[in-house]
Amino acid sequence: MGHVVRSTPEFYSIVARAWIAALTLTQSDSRDRLSYVLGLLSSVATFFTKQELCTKETLKVFIHNHDPSVLATWFLRHGEFSFKLIGDLRMERIGYGMLGYGVLIVLPTFLRGIHDAAENLDINELPSRFLVELVNQGVIGFVVRAVHALATSRASQSAGGNLAHLVSACTYFLAKLLEDERFKQARTAISVALIRCIAVCGEQPDLAEMTGDLVTRLWILLPSYTIHWGDQSGVDVVRVLAEYEQTIPKFAPEVREAWTRFVVVAKHRAEFADSVDSSGIVNMKACDNTLCTRLGPKNEFKRCSGCEALYYCSIQCQAVDWHNGHRAACKTHDYQLSGRVPFATPRQRAFARAMLHRDYTHLKLKIFVQAVACMRVSRDPHAGYFVVFDYSQGGPALGVYSLVEPSDALDWLARAGIQWDLTVARAARSEGRMTIHAVRVREAKAPRHWVVPLHSDSGVIHEELVKMACAQDGENQTEDFKELVDRSNSEVLEFH
Repeated sequence: MGHVVRSTPEFYSIVARAWIAALTLTQSDSRDRLSYVLGLLSSVATFFTKQELCTKETLKVFIHNHDPSVLATWFLRHGEFSFKLIGDLRMERIGYGMLGYGVLIVLPTFLRGIHDAAENLDINELPSRFLVELVNQGVIGFVVRAVHALATSRASQSAGGNLAHLVSACTYFLAKLLEDERFKQARTAISVALIRCIAVCGEQPDLAEMTGDLVTRLWILLPSYTIHWGDQSGVDVVRVLAEYEQTIPKFAPEVREAWTRFVVVAKHRAEFADSVDSSGIVNMKACDNTLCTRLGPKNEFKRCSGCEALYYCSIQCQAVDWHNGHRAACKTHDYQLSGRVPFATPRQRAFARAMLHRDYTHLKLKIFVQAVACMRVSRDPHAGYFVVFDYSQGGPALGVYSLVEPSDALDWLARAGIQWDLTVARAARSEGRMTIHAVRVREAKAPRHWVVPLHSDSGVIHEELVKMACAQDGENQTEDFKELVDRSNSEVLEFH
């Protein structure tokens, strides 16, 4: 019977009005009324945990006839009142404390349901407006306080196995906000909040069962501090990490391992970002007509107005490249191959190219050795190779792969279809002046690859590598490789 009632729009309206009435609770209310309200709020939790009911349509009914801004204010006000109740757990007021804890049992599930229902909606739709108002009015800080209250309160001992689920719902909500492009301006604040939640939970023995969730949340953050760097240079994040240096030994082993690796990578990337900012690196470009050898400052090139990704030194070069294949891909230029990834600003992309240039320089000898070995076992050494810089675990881990031999890396990049085919064709036409390099990072949902071509003013080094791969005597080439690295240092290089 209860399920039938919960399936009707009228019930949603009743629960919505009951929820708003609950926001007026005071500590002077009778225990019977407190218990009644807690029962209503439990119904709200049931509403949002039922997958088939939690949709944008039913959420619209739930918010029925209420301004999203006002409702967000009431929601957060009631949450703050719950913190006060939880903090007052003397024996004579234990009922009020447990009510506050009971309210917080509902709120994480409520927030998770709100985001799931509002995900991918237009900013003007009601559930999306409510979510935006919650963020604008401070729900990020509220969630941090809720996690702290849930994880550390004496009342939490009564939750048993539910505690990990509730805290996981809170961190899930923050992680979903971090992925949501509508809130990219708040990414630093969300990242800091999520780090604080992970730190609070990591040292709680009662939360051992959610260790896997906490490690996953760290991995959601990690890409931001490997190849994508926040517009705030990560200063706030590194400062927050420093606050927990004395807490790390208390973490569960799996969380401690992931946290330690995260700290090392974040600090390293922060230092590199600062060095890039202070060095005044000139933003270089290469003409994307692969028959042209020109490299120079970015302001000397014009960007294609169709794809907004390729650059040319003249109208003539653009016309040549248009007929050589760009015409087929211009309007559908794949983000995967242009380096324009979610949340990546021009500054972040410049940071990525600068870091790739540095790592390429440091790993050049290793790249040359692996490239020759790769071409030597290929059925066609002249078909070429591509290099993958894997930053998914901090890295970079290096891999060199044939363009014609099967590999998982080739499968990933080939999914771009015509874009990948045209990239390979461009490299073949360049006579060794363009080689294919790819970056791999770990995103929240799946690894991401994108291509960052390396342009040079000469194809001599590539030709020498092919000759070494084709040589009958492949032994004792160490000195040859070192000599080639020295020769390559005089080349003008640009990661595009």
